[in-house]
Amino acid sequence: VTQTICHPTADNGLWCFALIQNNTTDILENVSAQITLLDENNNALASQPAFTPLDIIPPNSSLPVYVFFQNTSANANIQVQLLSAIRSNNSRYLPATLHNTIAQIDWNGLTAQLSGQIILPAESIPATQVWVAVVAYDKDGRVVGVKRWEGGAVQPGGNLQFNFAVSSVGSAIDAVEFFVEAR
Repeated sequence: VTQTICHPTADNGLWCFALIQNNTTDILENVSAQITLLDENNNALASQPAFTPLDIIPPNSSLPVYVFFQNTSANANIQVQLLSAIRSNNSRYLPATLHNTIAQIDWNGLTAQLSGQIILPAESIPATQVWVAVVAYDKDGRVVGVKRWEGGAVQPGGNLQFNFAVSSVGSAIDAVEFFVEAR
């Protein structure tokens, strides 16, 4: 866990993120964590399981787990406990890649329009499910937004276009990072 942060909402909620780093050469699968909010005396105020936007975290990269807490104090401290992470042999996941990714951040930095292309190599088997995840970061490198786009099937040698938006729940978006998963 390399980063933890909560962003308050106008309706007294908190979006909480914990950035999970995979510093191995293997894919990590089924990553989950328990995010607990603590008061000033370290008493638990609320606790929920949190998950990544994809089933996998690629080698040498990071994806956040995240959760929303309703009616919670913005002054709470955050505690994260990793619950699960399995090293995967990659047999269930196909070698899809992203090409021509574009992130157009709006003038106020609160939304980014995302587009690109998913390509499945000709030597692959067909994909029945393709997901693209985007993580939005502020100028200090803190997670401020996450969004997953779910696409359909892709044939070997084929491609699929995607176009969606991610919004910030914190400060202005400065950068985004794209991830793909195909099965």
